[in-house]
Amino acid sequence: MTTDEYVDQEGRYCPVCGSENCTAGDRETDCGYSIQEVHCDDCGVDWEDIYALVGYNLDKKEHLNKIAAEAVQALKDILGAADNNEIYTAKELDTVFGPVCSRLENRLEKIKEMEVRDVHKRKSNTIPAGAGWGTPTSAA
Repeated sequence: MTTDEYVDQEGRYCPVCGSENCTAGDRETDCGYSIQEVHCDDCGVDWEDIYALVGYNLDKKEHLNKIAAEAVQALKDILGAADNNEIYTAKELDTVFGPVCSRLENRLEKIKEMEVRDVHKRKSNTIPAGAGWGTPTSAA
């Protein structure tokens, strides 16, 4: 079995005997790739599967919810103190909310930048309408 055939079959079969009776071992990860030891329980051959980093998936909503939860907790702390007749000055409130609000603003800006980059990347990976492979373009 060639490497391409092995990859096309998603590494489900032993590259020597074709058995599905394989045991995966520990995976080591470093610098954008992983290597995992695999053993065929039928023919006894050992090999390594190689995995490459192809992207990432960031749950933006979950990330923003976490930051919002920090802001809500800070507000609850202040309201709890107010119930105990403690009074916060504007400077004290800024000390509590300032960093949380700044983090939220920075995260929102980064997410907007990521979305713009994603749109540009998708646009750059598309073929313009009417363009054909190997079709000569006319000079303007």
